[in-house]
Amino acid sequence: MILLLNFYYFVIILGDFNIDEVAYSNYPPNHFKLLRLLFSWFFTDHQAHSSIDGPDPTFLHDNGSSRLDYIWSSPGFPAPGLFSQVVACPDLLNHPFTDHKVLTTIFDFSFCLAILAKSRLKQKKEMRTIFSYTSITVEQWTNFTTEVDDSLGVYLDRQYSSRCDFSSLSLDRMWHALKAAILSAAIETLPFQKVSNTYRHLYSPELTKLIAINKFLDRFLYRLTTRRSNRPIQISQMTTALPAHLANLASLLPDYSVPTYSTTPISEFKSFLRSQKNLVSAFLSTKFAQHLTDS
Repeated sequence: MILLLNFYYFVIILGDFNIDEVAYSNYPPNHFKLLRLLFSWFFTDHQAHSSIDGPDPTFLHDNGSSRLDYIWSSPGFPAPGLFSQVVACPDLLNHPFTDHKVLTTIFDFSFCLAILAKSRLKQKKEMRTIFSYTSITVEQWTNFTTEVDDSLGVYLDRQYSSRCDFSSLSLDRMWHALKAAILSAAIETLPFQKVSNTYRHLYSPELTKLIAINKFLDRFLYRLTTRRSNRPIQISQMTTALPAHLANLASLLPDYSVPTYSTTPISEFKSFLRSQKNLVSAFLSTKFAQHLTDS
């Protein structure tokens, strides 16, 4: 991972870290090296800002619950994380399938540039499918879930002789089967349209500004943690642009005023940027949820 970061690749790391963050603060420094590495490289812990009360637990056990599952992205990741959520994993064929919950993060890829030029995309007629989730009726959603359940049930009947022997299940194969079932069921039952790869989803002006500020702070932290020959020029330009972004943030966030900060020492400046990034991420999740409700 460090090699990829040194060559300026973007990284997402996710899964069961088997690390209890409550114990993390009490353990000696030689414990949990992965978390310390992610913090030192200014990765974004997406679930940390998923709720007002802090990260939700993702693992259930006899004595309570813990947070063991994480989703992190490296600084400057081109698709900003909009919000994260933790949901209970339903039983599979009336049997508990896991003692973990499902952790998801929604990323906005609409700001990522298409790989090919628009003229080339038009020439090749490359299209993608988008589903109109906000206009789905109760009947359509019921038909969709029934179709997915039936398709997955057929797969299990065909692949496994004993429905109760979950130790033989291949999570990798199950995941691909679930994706195929969801896509085929969605095409059969949900409203959708084919759009060009250059299509961009439109957000409200307020939400668009928040996404832009979130992306700017993410890229700023990325520039401060990499070593490029033109880094001083980029950092100088972004430092100059920072007050304008913070002023926009003050106009968008109630009861927020631009705090006093200094660009030196660099460690404190990074901490300041990280605090502002965390604030934007938390508020952005609320606004995005409101956007989905209003759509």
